[in-house]
Amino acid sequence: MTDNVLISIACGTDNPNRATRGLFLAAVAQRQGKNVSVFLLDEGVYLARKGAVEPLRAVTGFSR
Repeated sequence: MTDNVLISIACGTDNPNRATRGLFLAAVAQRQGKNVSVFLLDEGVYLARKGAVEPLRAVTGFSR
């Protein structure tokens, strides 16, 4: 079994619920010791802008 995880996110700040799901999954996998890569495409590339993810909140109530 591999410890590598790839998360693909195609939604950005226009759909924060969907965007945060991928980020949440990546954070959980990393806490479990997995090697995590996040691939951003389409609107998801806007999440890479400085300060873009700070105002986003996961529906689960997860906080850093």
